[in-house]
Amino acid sequence: MAGSFELFEKLFRQEISQVQEFSFDESSENTGTCILGESDAFLKRFFQFAKTLPFFPPWESQILDAIHLSEPNDYGLKVDWKVKQACQFTLYFRNPKSLNFFSDIWPRPSPVAIAKLFHAKLPFCFGIRVGNSSSISYSGYLQTKLSPGSFRMSIPKLLRKLQWPEHLKDMIISDVLQVSPHRYHGCIGTEASHQVLKLDLTGVGLGRVLDLLRRKGVSELRIHELIGAARKLNQIRTNYFALKYGPNGFLGWKVYFAVIGSSRNLELPY
Repeated sequence: MAGSFELFEKLFRQEISQVQEFSFDESSENTGTCILGESDAFLKRFFQFAKTLPFFPPWESQILDAIHLSEPNDYGLKVDWKVKQACQFTLYFRNPKSLNFFSDIWPRPSPVAIAKLFHAKLPFCFGIRVGNSSSISYSGYLQTKLSPGSFRMSIPKLLRKLQWPEHLKDMIISDVLQVSPHRYHGCIGTEASHQVLKLDLTGVGLGRVLDLLRRKGVSELRIHELIGAARKLNQIRTNYFALKYGPNGFLGWKVYFAVIGSSRNLELPY
């Protein structure tokens, strides 16, 4: 039962019954699920679950330090599953009262500097990700709404800040405007390594998402599996559609569906 979805479901039944976000990527073996929590009782159950994972113990003290120093208002917990066994988790620190912990570990440009590029408020969320690779990574997210023109102007500035090749701007702008031609509305995430840029677009219609995935070479089999998952969850739009880039180009994608007031499990028929 260690690290299993059955244990997760048992510990977090209350949160799952309120809202649960499912995520899907290139592999039909992978499913992610994310829940929200805000109490000390939630944290206690998080540690109870995490301590069953073999890759967690080396990083427990760093996560405890982050909780103590950042004092977030609430949390998100995303677990990535491979055949219903946890292979990675991300603990999100939402609306932290202090940025000191993350500022101390983040090389320039900081998430605050990146937020200013997009005329956004301070980063509203940070994440700590731990998985089977036995490594830890840190991510920061900001929320923003931009017109197509403002988005086109901001991306080259961001690439220069990250010291990434400028030619990537054409691919990034083309991808984003294909699925969201009228505005950029969502989150922009970067990692402390400066090797990952994640663009999370809110409420994109599934048709636009699938058109871009076909252009990216995703198989028709996987397209049909995603359509099946959307039908099973009664979704016609994504909660988020995430595009991930690195200094060498496109890294991948994820489709997120949010289900409210349900205790659905992960067995999604394709």
